[in-house]
Amino acid sequence: MTRWLCVLTALTALVATASAQEKPKARALMLTQSVGFVHGSVNRKEQTLAPAEIAMTQLGQQTGLFEVHCTQNAEADFTKENLAKYQLIMFYTTGKLPISEENLDYFFKDWLPAKGHAFIGFHSATDTLHDYQPYWDMVGGTFTEHPWNAGDTVTISVHDTAHPAMKPFGEEFQFKDEIYQYKNWQPDKVHLLMSLNMAKLKTKRPYLVPVSWVKEYGEGRMFYTNLGHNEGTWTNPQFLAHVTGGVQWALGLAEGSAKPNPELSAKLERKARADQEWKSGIEWETPRVIGTDPVPSDAVVLFDGQDLSQWDGGDKWEIKDGYAISKGGSITTKDSFGDCQLHIEWASPEKIEGSGQGCGNSGVYLMGKYEVQVLDSFENDTYVDGQAGSIYKTKPPLVNASRKPGEWQAYDIIFHAPKFDDAGQLQKPGFVTVLHNGVLIQDHTELLGTTSYTAPPSYERHSPRLPLSLQYHGNAVRFRNIWIREIPDIVGKRPE
Repeated sequence: MTRWLCVLTALTALVATASAQEKPKARALMLTQSVGFVHGSVNRKEQTLAPAEIAMTQLGQQTGLFEVHCTQNAEADFTKENLAKYQLIMFYTTGKLPISEENLDYFFKDWLPAKGHAFIGFHSATDTLHDYQPYWDMVGGTFTEHPWNAGDTVTISVHDTAHPAMKPFGEEFQFKDEIYQYKNWQPDKVHLLMSLNMAKLKTKRPYLVPVSWVKEYGEGRMFYTNLGHNEGTWTNPQFLAHVTGGVQWALGLAEGSAKPNPELSAKLERKARADQEWKSGIEWETPRVIGTDPVPSDAVVLFDGQDLSQWDGGDKWEIKDGYAISKGGSITTKDSFGDCQLHIEWASPEKIEGSGQGCGNSGVYLMGKYEVQVLDSFENDTYVDGQAGSIYKTKPPLVNASRKPGEWQAYDIIFHAPKFDDAGQLQKPGFVTVLHNGVLIQDHTELLGTTSYTAPPSYERHSPRLPLSLQYHGNAVRFRNIWIREIPDIVGKRPE
């Protein structure tokens, strides 16, 4: 506070000296009439002047910039004849003011556009004449609500630190006051000076909330600040220095840009939306790019219709017309796999021979231990935890998505292998998800252990990576388009 008292004292002394030497004081009319809510800062109660009126009267005297007449009677004082006496009009008002259409028309068409004339709006000046388009077009926006109340301390970013009205603040500051949000905001017509920093607010909104701006109006000027709700604001040296700089600029005594900066508003709109977003703070590596046609580029192709060189025992199976026919024993991959995504297409014999488990039987053995059943289950009765798509003897499929015998079918399997500790104890069971012909039939199903026809499921410690097996069960089941992708375990860096 001491720092800002010094700043304000030096500023007012400098301004007073310059004003006395260069030009006489401007005459200012400050209208503080409320038609609706009456702010404490403009409530005279039983006094001659309200806190805001006292502050502006003293500021005019201390700076030598202006002398102010304060009124709460717009009907009597906001007239063509009376306006001609002033160079500066200030509003701290609310509601539909009792000003005639003739006097409003004169103000907007003749008085304000004149060189050397200026309008300054404080706080609820934007909560005034809501339905009068020339007014909100001039002031730059219309109040809608105030999510940030009088007791809230907000963080405000300054976008033009060189502007006279912004010099007291630096690039960013905190302030306790009520802050409005607006409709009829016109970024293409105003020069935005400062706005709320959503990233540093408890109450956030996914859009820009401007706090102060300026614009040229013909050869006249307009300066608006949202600050000023709290009575204490009007004795705050930082705020008073802000107002002093705004008055200097409005009267043409200090240089400052009024060039519209809609690109800044657009940028801040995007930033506000991003600031609204919750972020975990975890740093992740960018996912690597892979191709997908005809198979994922990071997949291991286990059978492409040409040969079974990736399999032990493959020499016993017949390869014909791009598919392999099971015969003479099961086959096992030469490579080992852990967590994986497996795609495999299969077809039971077109000619139906046998029934139940004797009809088109085979199996996909994950790690050689955990079976996803392959079976002709089209109009073929058998025990439900042994039909196509079941986790054999553990869990039946959610639905039967089987096609007719001889038609090609597809499994897409997501497998997470069980995890064991150094002592061989199970830390985490295995899980399987299966899509049969594009239909979900196993949804993250927990494996209870190895699958067997003769024994209940149980776990025994094994390597985290083991080969994949395709079962031969006496039926000439065909296979094609087999590929597998390992599922990496990605770990992000958490904030410390």
